[in-house]
Amino acid sequence: MSDHQPVVQAGNEGFDPTEVDAVTASIFGGVIILIIIAVFIGVTLFWDKFLVGRYRTVVEAAPNQQLEELHKSEAKALGGYSYVDKSKGQVRIPIDRAMQLLVEEVKAGKAPYSTKDAPKVADPADGAAAAAPAAAATPAPAH
Repeated sequence: MSDHQPVVQAGNEGFDPTEVDAVTASIFGGVIILIIIAVFIGVTLFWDKFLVGRYRTVVEAAPNQQLEELHKSEAKALGGYSYVDKSKGQVRIPIDRAMQLLVEEVKAGKAPYSTKDAPKVADPADGAAAAAPAAAATPAPAH
């Protein structure tokens, strides 16, 4: 092993001349911060202009023909007359007319199912409230 001793020049005791210059370090740090901000802005603009813009272009483009055809067929099924099964005599009528016929059947009492309200079921909270006055009327046992 060698006994290496640092060489100290007169007047520079305790000062390391190889330390980084504060001005240079500050400029370097500032440049790095500016680069990070520029990258953030660049990514944000890229996201907004290219990805979101492309999505909007695709979504807001000409309407989907299959979707329009589906809506037309649904509107025809809900608002038109047609046969479901001609041999069985099953027909399709407009939904508005079907609702009118159902209301008329219920009013006349001819609905093919029960239209009476279901019987009321006792609410447990009401039972507890009714039991409280009865318990208050009963005298408490003497100790």
